[in-house]
Amino acid sequence: MHLKTDIERILKEKNMSKTEFAEKMGIIPQSVTKLLAGNPTLETLRKMATALEVSVCEILGETPRLQRKPGYVYIPILDLTASAGHGIAHQPAQIEDYIVMKELDFRIDFAHVDPSKATIITIRGDSMSTTFLDGDRVIVNTADTEPCDGIFSLFIDDHQYVKRLQRQPGGAWIASSDNRNYAPITITESTPFKIQGRIIGAIMVRRV
Repeated sequence: MHLKTDIERILKEKNMSKTEFAEKMGIIPQSVTKLLAGNPTLETLRKMATALEVSVCEILGETPRLQRKPGYVYIPILDLTASAGHGIAHQPAQIEDYIVMKELDFRIDFAHVDPSKATIITIRGDSMSTTFLDGDRVIVNTADTEPCDGIFSLFIDDHQYVKRLQRQPGGAWIASSDNRNYAPITITESTPFKIQGRIIGAIMVRRV
């Protein structure tokens, strides 16, 4: 098992520092070096895979490496669903596949977005119709986590949603739905709240 080599390769491919990796695992950066030099438990390997958004098999080098071609962007599809409705309990995410785009096309469509920070999740529910429908896959810029007016993938009380954020007078935020049959959620300073990233695009398939 070449854990250190495989982890460092994945960090480089994702443009992620060891400090950022440590933060996602909830440990101090110095502990990363010890983990890579040791023999981590299966539970620790799962935490590492979740922080990197890959499978345990990939960090152990047990799956074939993705052969990336120059000039193309590989956006990971996570086996993760976000509710356009009443919320889905947060679960660790693994990569199930990739969407491949020409890098030039990505730069044209998503200027100023780092391709290594883009990921794809699936929407479930109808609260964001007609903007998004049940089953649509959306592209998330995970580098854009500061709250502002826009559509975001976010966690509220450890449940994941896709909602439209809007600031209210007094500093509170409202997570609202485009479908008015769903009541907005008020987010205050005491609300357990985290942004996964801003929704920057969608991959839609419609039956004709």
